[in-house]
Amino acid sequence: MAPRNGGPGWSANGEAAAEEELMASFKVVAETEEAAKAARAALEYYELCLLVPHRLIGRILGMRTTNILSINEKSGVKHIHLEENSSKLPTKVDPVSPDSDHPPSCLRVEDIHPHLAAPFEKDMEGGFFIVGTRESVEKARLLITFQIDCIFDLEKLEVSSFHDSQSVV
Repeated sequence: MAPRNGGPGWSANGEAAAEEELMASFKVVAETEEAAKAARAALEYYELCLLVPHRLIGRILGMRTTNILSINEKSGVKHIHLEENSSKLPTKVDPVSPDSDHPPSCLRVEDIHPHLAAPFEKDMEGGFFIVGTRESVEKARLLITFQIDCIFDLEKLEVSSFHDSQSVV
């Protein structure tokens, strides 16, 4: 029987993954500074918090967490953790600057349809904490934001078809 939290590399609200955390040290020797930075980026793990509107969390997770497990598998991240407790979420969001040597630690996805949120979900957010190499975390971020963009497009179509059906009647 599969673990309740969906499997390895995934947890929700503080349920720890079954894997043990091991520490390792690497000494990077390279001929150029760029090669050393590339090797370091490939070896070092970092964590990104992606804040998303609360109303979208279920659609991002998917039925029985299939969507988020697929994102985990396709991106190659070590771990994706969902935190819905707002007191445990970061309050500072980093600006997006692709040229920076330091990747952002927290990004926010803006809700382009806030009027569709239930009254109790207004201004509520959940955070997906993504842990992995820079490359794998960036892939996971792109996959999640692509999925959110698709959700927004679908909502736009639903709203326009609703308005079209109302004008016909």
